Amino acid sequence: MTRTLLFTSGVPQNIWVEAPFTYVHIINLFPTPILDWDTPQYRLYGTPPSYSSLRVFGCSCYPHLGPYVSNKLSIRSVERVFLGYSSHHKGYRCLNPTTSRGLHTIYFLLYVDDIVLTSSNNQLLQTFIDTLGRGFDIKDLGPLHYFLGLQVTTHSQGLYINQIKYAHDLLSKHDLLFSKLVNTPMSAKFDLNATDGVALENPTSFLEIVGSLQYLTITRPDITFAVNTVSQFMRHPGVSHLVAVKLILSYVKHTLDHGLLFTPQRQPVTLSTYSNADWAGCPITRRSTSGYLVYLGSNLISWYYKKQPTIARSSVESEYHFLAHASAETT
Repeated sequence: MTRTLLFTSGVPQNIWVEAPFTYVHIINLFPTPILDWDTPQYRLYGTPPSYSSLRVFGCSCYPHLGPYVSNKLSIRSVERVFLGYSSHHKGYRCLNPTTSRGLHTIYFLLYVDDIVLTSSNNQLLQTFIDTLGRGFDIKDLGPLHYFLGLQVTTHSQGLYINQIKYAHDLLSKHDLLFSKLVNTPMSAKFDLNATDGVALENPTSFLEIVGSLQYLTITRPDITFAVNTVSQFMRHPGVSHLVAVKLILSYVKHTLDHGLLFTPQRQPVTLSTYSNADWAGCPITRRSTSGYLVYLGSNLISWYYKKQPTIARSSVESEYHFLAHASAETT
């Protein structure tokens, strides 16, 4: 619904948050079979809804500026874009398309019963939290420190995100806290294939480690290629594949405090993409594995590794194939 409203109205995507507020407001005014064809508003407030104030999202509107003008000769109205309905008083929310004055962004992340909120405006953020508190039983825990295995540390240089506790628990679970330290997650001369060595009688441990390592790549792009490689042997893992994942864990122990640092950027900020390919890296299919990194200024914001769907005839073809893919994803 949010995408539909934005697409049909032409409203800028950076104020997408106005769209769900609008359609939730409209939903509350219409009958629903869940409430025996009553409206949510009637069930909440005991008054029938009025439809006379409904307007089309993104349409042109001309708010009355009489109370705000400085003299009698000032313009009484100007064209604006209708965004929705105020939750605090009887009135509309409008956008000045030339200045976007008064508009801010709220980022809302929800997982089951855990919520992370941030905004470009502290007052707007607090108002949003207070509004949520009136409708739901929530508790504000203050600044973000820990969320779904991610540890967040704020310091003078910016924001640092890592998974130290998650990685430590993973090493402890598989008895690798005292393993030998290694400097790389995978040996450059260590080629894995599906027919290597003896098959594992019980692959549960292998599957658990690989699944946990996949979650660890949220803040560890340095192990993404290695994890992508061992993930290809989930169906019939062998002893050599288990050795490979334990090598990755040994590297994780050596780099336990690695993570992502996000620092404030000075304008103008440049979006940069770097790509590379391991030409014919798979010894069985001879397909290449490619990847790219996307930076916003000096901040790494996205990364991706995947085996190419076709066989490249040369390293140049492999490089250009994924360079085109990376460019398309960035733009």
